Amino acid sequence: MTSLFLWLPAIAFATHAFEEFAWPGGFGEWHRHYPPGNVAEVSDRFLVVINVVFGVLTLLPGLLGPTVYGYAWWLVAAAVEAANAVFHVGAVLRTRSYAPGVATSVALYLPLALAGGWYVVATGRANASTITQAVLGGVLYHLWSARKHARATLAGPAAAPRL
Repeated sequence: MTSLFLWLPAIAFATHAFEEFAWPGGFGEWHRHYPPGNVAEVSDRFLVVINVVFGVLTLLPGLLGPTVYGYAWWLVAAAVEAANAVFHVGAVLRTRSYAPGVATSVALYLPLALAGGWYVVATGRANASTITQAVLGGVLYHLWSARKHARATLAGPAAAPRL
């Protein structure tokens, strides 16, 4: 169980990325026009880089194994995934429409962070400092991502997509 548990963030991430970019896909284009009425200059290169970096982060727990570092990175990955789920749910509530990635973020990211986080804490595999840092990492990732997106967004109908 422990070995599989440490790989769960990577499995959830791979499934989520598949939903966003393969089926049904469309996240890049959707993200460039979120929030509604705006156009963000978000390149395909940026989307690839950010997803590769995040994908590597989700692999760390499994690669580090059942060590204090493996569980610490598990918490960080789960916290970032939970923050991503909050973003997707917020987007759905704001637009009242499907946001590519919302299904897997609700079905996988949130339960994984809540139940898995409880498991890590209940079994004493992480101390309060590690838990605090992981949650802070998830929140800061979300804030950084939102700020970067806002800075790349041109407001209003005159906004034109970058070619």
